[in-house]
Amino acid sequence: MAKPTIKNIAELAGVSTATVSYVLNNNYSKVGEQTRNRILDLISELDYKPSAIARGLNNGRSHMIGLIVPDISKSHFSVLVSGIEAAFNKANYGILICNAYNSLTKEQEYYNRLSEKNVDGIIIAAGAIHGRYEDVDFDSSLIPLVMIDRYIEGLENQYGVYSDNYHGTYLGTKYLLEQGHTKIGCITGPLESANTTERIRGYRHALEEQGVVAFEEWIYSGSHSLETGATGLESMMKSNTPTAILAGGDLLAYGVYQAARSLNISIPEELSVIGIDDNIFSELITPKLSVLRPPLYKIGTKAATMLQQLIDNKKLRKRKIVYSPELVIRESTRRLP
Repeated sequence: MAKPTIKNIAELAGVSTATVSYVLNNNYSKVGEQTRNRILDLISELDYKPSAIARGLNNGRSHMIGLIVPDISKSHFSVLVSGIEAAFNKANYGILICNAYNSLTKEQEYYNRLSEKNVDGIIIAAGAIHGRYEDVDFDSSLIPLVMIDRYIEGLENQYGVYSDNYHGTYLGTKYLLEQGHTKIGCITGPLESANTTERIRGYRHALEEQGVVAFEEWIYSGSHSLETGATGLESMMKSNTPTAILAGGDLLAYGVYQAARSLNISIPEELSVIGIDDNIFSELITPKLSVLRPPLYKIGTKAATMLQQLIDNKKLRKRKIVYSPELVIRESTRRLP
């Protein structure tokens, strides 16, 4: 049997196609109750599915959202995307996902392409390390835009939903201090990243509050990789040996585990370790990794809600929403005797 069309519905209901269109677009004020019910019954009986493209032409919307992320293969971003997708699925929106691979040029290129495809709004998880965001053209006056995950200098006026990187490392460092540690190392991602800057600031603040000196050799930065975590610990063990490490990402923490094993350092007996993110492997490794867990899924759903409100021209009370990570203590930390 051929798929029913809006014309078939109109003929069977004895009305014009315009009247059926009013019902499909929930514009009930122009259709009497009896006629509306007759049309809805026919739609249900014939299992009519209106074309999303056709409906978009009627209401001026594509019901598509653009999403730009640094790398969807990383669990951090896949969880964010899951939250965004779940929220937009409920609102019958489709999502076009673009991998920018930490390139500012790619982010701008994808933003331009998505704008040309008439998406209703765009969410960007900015990941570029090199380049000035002051120079990009993300014009939220032309298309609704929400930034997510990473706070970017130069884009302060954009709407955004973020994780509080400063407060996260402050909490983690404070916890280690409460466990008797004063020799605490911090291994982070690239110094050019705003996330890294905020994490180091939170780490320093917690130490300074307790009058503990943060030696420069206890702060080690590099790429978000196993190698950086491993070389960071190896470097610190050469002088002012730390009793605890705060790693700015689970992958960095796994690198610390790797180096500790090579150096015959026992975790947590000789070295306490806290990571950031809490991907699936953090509970599978031995000992289970203590972490600062940002509410990534919640950040994703909130960003989707914010963007939908902007699409609907609703006024938002807050331009920026920040969520604090949760400290999850497992087996990789201990109190000093």
